Amino acid sequence: MSESLELKDHYRSDIQGLRGLAVLLVVVYHTGFAIPGGFVGVDMFFVISGFVITQVLMREVELTGKVSLKDFYSRRARRLIPALSLVMVFTILVSIVTMSPFGEQQQIFKTAIAAVFFGGNIHLFAMNSYDALTNNPLRHLWSLGVEEQFYWVFPLLFIGLMKFSRFRLDSKRIKVCLWVVSLGSFLIGLALTNGFEFGYREGTEIERQFGFLSKIGFIPGNDWPTKFAFFGAPARFWEILVGVILAFTVQKFKADSKILSAALAFLGLALVAWASLTFDTATKFPGHLALLPVAGTALLILFNQNVGVLNKFFGSKRLVYVGDISYSLYLWHWPLIVFAKAIWPNSSTVVLIAAAAVSLVPADLSYRLVESRFRKPSAKSNSHKKLVIGLLAVTPLFVSIVANTAADTGLGLPRVEGKFSNLASRSGCLGGANLDKQNCFFGVEEPKFKAVLIGDSNARSASDGVANAVSSLSGRLFISWESGCSFLIDVKDESCRTLNEKRLGSILKFKPDMIFLVNYQNYLT
Repeated sequence: MSESLELKDHYRSDIQGLRGLAVLLVVVYHTGFAIPGGFVGVDMFFVISGFVITQVLMREVELTGKVSLKDFYSRRARRLIPALSLVMVFTILVSIVTMSPFGEQQQIFKTAIAAVFFGGNIHLFAMNSYDALTNNPLRHLWSLGVEEQFYWVFPLLFIGLMKFSRFRLDSKRIKVCLWVVSLGSFLIGLALTNGFEFGYREGTEIERQFGFLSKIGFIPGNDWPTKFAFFGAPARFWEILVGVILAFTVQKFKADSKILSAALAFLGLALVAWASLTFDTATKFPGHLALLPVAGTALLILFNQNVGVLNKFFGSKRLVYVGDISYSLYLWHWPLIVFAKAIWPNSSTVVLIAAAAVSLVPADLSYRLVESRFRKPSAKSNSHKKLVIGLLAVTPLFVSIVANTAADTGLGLPRVEGKFSNLASRSGCLGGANLDKQNCFFGVEEPKFKAVLIGDSNARSASDGVANAVSSLSGRLFISWESGCSFLIDVKDESCRTLNEKRLGSILKFKPDMIFLVNYQNYLT
């Protein structure tokens, strides 16, 4: 989502416009106003990025006969670090005055530290769930982590393929190797999205198999395969590789028939539109459904320039401008939306739309004053730029560490802790479906009433408050939560259905007077 079309003779304004469409889908989706599947804009970014960067490398081979790793990573550093550092430092400083120092700030600062090393996706995977990180203004950097982890290894793969094909860019060997690697990545994502767990076992095996990960906050549950499919780079690489393959084949897809070109281009647009409007947070994604936005983007890249109407639309000045600032806009929009929520907790969608609109201002300034100044190397000031970029790279790390240390002190604010503080961290209720689990009971021994708290990880988050309330009213509470496993009749995951049957049996046996059902769900339609 970050590489520019630096080569003028290879520049395609329609692809910048396509990048603009992708970022608009993501921004509108994050406002909650419309486009429930706007998150597919990230998948579009992946394809476009793979296509553009591979064309840059191919052009370098044509001009010099080789690929310079030094130049490649230098371009990436100039392109990414300045704007990213600016946004992260801004976000950290604003978080200090808008977020709670009792957990929220620490989560943000730790995400920033991971993002400095382009490991935001790894850090967020280790957390409980994507949706539980709603108040994390750096949550969106997971996609940048996936992309850059790909580019840590891709230049080496590209050089290897060049040598394997004797530097013939039209070699079939290259395409075959790329398709094999892409297919492998796709199958990994497909398997994980559908819950393939690589030997995962429930119950007491959790601590034995995942004990070392639990020390850094990773709490495994029935949803960890799908979480890795979403955040894990190996499960996402195929989307970028589709763009890579397009770069090697785009010249061969100039269809002689304008009708065929138009049909395929409009089909691509329809696939993107369909995914954007019909997918939502309940959709099993990425899996096979990611093929829709990926294939749609690929068709637009291949045939859009041959279709006058679409080429004119995607090449329009306004959409191209949004494409130009897309990296900065992607970085800025989400922190401002999160801060708007923090400042106005009961804010309407209008406030979030306004926050997204306001993000255009810092995005434009960031693009003009930061991105553009560092993007192209200058012989006179090259060493100076390297020093500045180096300082910019470590600044968020330093600020994050200092801010995290300060947040751990509570910043002088009193912390209200209940009788059952840290209840959410107790592992005895993970997947609790057995009334013999004494760790899952809270309250008085001879209660006036009995209650059950049941659900997914959100039930765990609510456990302190519910347990305090039930105890203060002389009640007894039984807790059963399972990360990613909502207590719903129509839950799709087979392991969740099995667990829910056991949990229902426990509820019927316990005979509670009241039930607190706390799930994340989005079944409004």
